[in-house]
Amino acid sequence: MHLPPAATIRRRSRTISLAVALWLFGLSTTILLIGLWGRSVAADEVTLESSARAVLESELVNDRMTDWISDAIASATDVAPDEIADVVAAVAASDEFSGVMEDLVDQLVAAALGPPGAQVTVDLTGSVDEMLPVVLAALADRGVNVDRELIRNDAAEIQDVILGTDRDPAGTGAARSAEHVLTWVFVIGLAGVVTSGLVTLALAEDRLRQARALAIRLGVSAITFAVILRVGAWAVDPGGGRSPIRAGGSRLLGSNGHVPLLVAVAAAAVVGIATFVLIRRRRELRLATQNTKETNVDSELVPA
Repeated sequence: MHLPPAATIRRRSRTISLAVALWLFGLSTTILLIGLWGRSVAADEVTLESSARAVLESELVNDRMTDWISDAIASATDVAPDEIADVVAAVAASDEFSGVMEDLVDQLVAAALGPPGAQVTVDLTGSVDEMLPVVLAALADRGVNVDRELIRNDAAEIQDVILGTDRDPAGTGAARSAEHVLTWVFVIGLAGVVTSGLVTLALAEDRLRQARALAIRLGVSAITFAVILRVGAWAVDPGGGRSPIRAGGSRLLGSNGHVPLLVAVAAAAVVGIATFVLIRRRRELRLATQNTKETNVDSELVPA
């Protein structure tokens, strides 16, 4: 059995190791970009608040309140279901209802952006109490007079929502928790990029060319990531406002797109510097070669 020489084995091992290192570099680059962009989004309170409002200012909170109004009217009166729906629609169109909903959304957004573990109480009882005059007025317009205390008693049965308790530990600090996780993602990605990059450079025959190739890979990955974010933001909500959850996701994906572009710019700077050094090195080598040839020719012309 013919065994390949030791030099061939070393060369093949080096080629395989280089391929693995390059694959790990590409994987680590993706992890780095996800962690870097995600951490910047998690720290961007303006974007998070806008996205959270897009979701919370939807039927999720609105329906909870209108359902309670319907149940309270049904238990306190003998009004027909169709008339109850008309009353609820009138209440939902009032300025008082809009003010109450805005206050509830503010409390929920504060819970999401607050520190992890903090308890935030959403005052549903007080919010409902603010709408009682509107509900009574809407019923009176339809000739239905209801004792104010009957509906107030129903309101008293609504318990305030407390976020951040043992039963709901993830109710508060969602943004801060995400920022903590994404920081570790960024650190892992950065460690992978540095480690695999150093291994690649150690295995490369021309380290400067390999460094330029790594920078090109990083820049292309960053630009691709930025394009994916923009396309993803459009794909999640192409029509704009199709649904609150889609709108919130679209705002998140479309935010902080400058982060991967900055990485691409930094990579382009490294590529430019490496290219300049390679061109200068090639020029110096060519001049050295020409000088050597001229020296050889002159030495041949000189008589012995």
